[in-house]
Order: sequence, then C-alpha cells, then structure tokens
Amino acid sequence: MVDRTTAGGRLPLLKAPVVIAGFLQIIRAGARAEFRGTQATYSNRDPQVVREALTGLDLLAPAEGSFRLIAASAVEAQLPLDRRTAVPDHSRRSLAAAVRGLRTAAAVTQEPLPEPDTDLTAAIHDGLSATLLGGIAKIAYTAPDLSIEFNANWDPSLPEVDAPPGDVVLDPPQLRRVSPLAKRLRQRPPEPQRLVQGWVKVAEADELAAAGGHPTGLVVVEALIEKSRRRVLIDVPSGIFGKLRPGLSEIRAKGDLKKVGIRWHLIDPQEIEILRR
Repeated sequence: MVDRTTAGGRLPLLKAPVVIAGFLQIIRAGARAEFRGTQATYSNRDPQVVREALTGLDLLAPAEGSFRLIAASAVEAQLPLDRRTAVPDHSRRSLAAAVRGLRTAAAVTQEPLPEPDTDLTAAIHDGLSATLLGGIAKIAYTAPDLSIEFNANWDPSLPEVDAPPGDVVLDPPQLRRVSPLAKRLRQRPPEPQRLVQGWVKVAEADELAAAGGHPTGLVVVEALIEKSRRRVLIDVPSGIFGKLRPGLSEIRAKGDLKKVGIRWHLIDPQEIEILRR
C-alpha cells in the first residue's frame, strides 16, 4: 500500500480492520474462482473445499517499507517425487487464482469503464468478480490517493501453479473505477423463465387498485434460490392477490428472476398458482 499515510511502514490503527478484511476478501475471491468456478458474483455460502483452502493460509508480519500484508501457504513444504505430475495444494491454488483475478482487474480498469451493455464474460472467466473487486475497494477506501501493489513469490521446489508473472499495480484512477465495476457485476442479467415457489411472507396492496375494487399488489415470497432461502418480490394481479394470506399461503410462479442490489425480483410473472391458502 503506497500512500503518504503508509510512509515508514505504518497504517493508521482505525483503518487496519477494513484493510485486512479487504485482503482476505481478495484471497477468498481466488478460492471461489478456483473451486466454485469463475462467476460475476457468488452467494455467501462456500463449500468445504473453499474453507479448507483459506484455513491453509497464514498472515505474516508486515514487511519493511510501505505498509504490506503478506499471506503465505501454511502447509509444510513437501518435495514432490515428480513436479511434472504433482498437484499444488488448495491454498496455493487459491492464491494463484487471486493473482489471475487481480491481473484481470488491473487490465479492465486500465481504461475508462466499458459501456453498461459491454460483455464482460471473458474477464469474468479470467477471475474478475464482485468479491475480488469488493476486497480491492475496501483497501482503497482507506486513502483517496492510494496505490496498491500485489506480487507473488512461488517456492520453486513445490508444484507449479497457474499464475501470471510480475507485479500487479492499481493506481488511484484505476481504483476509482473498481466500485462502479463491482456494482455492475452484481447487477447480473435476469434468469429467464425461472420457476419460483414459496410461502408468502408479506403482501402490500396497491392503493389505487384496491380503491377500485380490484386489488393488486406486491408480495414477498420466501423461496429457495442458490441453495439458500431468499425473499423474492412478485407483482400479483387482481383475482389472486385478494386470496393470499401472509404466513398461510404458498404460491408458484414463472418469470424472469433478477437480482437488483440485494433484492430478488420476479419480473413479468406468469402461470401464478396458489398451492395453499
């Protein structure tokens, strides 16, 4: 971390927690990309292999110079019988994936952000994710004119990893593009014709429609999305809304499932069916 506030190898105490949280988030992004596949955004529930990979890493004492954080694989070095066929352990693979993602983030933010409809699939395949960018943003938040440098040193006696060589540097103009880019990745395209089924938790009537005697409104349904219980907002038409009872009714509907910020919406719902009243 290169900035006037880190001169002499110091970091203001009140900024330390968010910096370390950001550093962990970057490495977590690498572990997720390596073992869950490259994605624009991830649900928070990680499989055991991701947690094991992070458990295999230690945080070392900061080095001299501008403030530095160092993560190292905690697994004891074991000389492989044949390096050509040996497989790196999970913690080293996670770090390598994080480096790949950082290299991609540096390349994408080198120029002004692409247009909103630009296809970022190739960058996502190369490790760009909202998790990674969120970690960078946390570190950058500590100082407006901060530059961040990343580099990795690999033990030549251990199995080779798939990581690009050289340092990765993100300067202030690049870092200012990180948060908007992360927000764009979180606003992923809708899943067409997604079937949603769940219990009605909340029902809010449209006042104008209710006054006209044909109540329509918004319901919040608790449904299983990405292997977790999520609340989904659905606009329900007249004829169905009046029959729904929060806490008692279960419905099923098909539409375009879209995540906007932290909320899930079922757009243009069709084939709405009341399963239980």
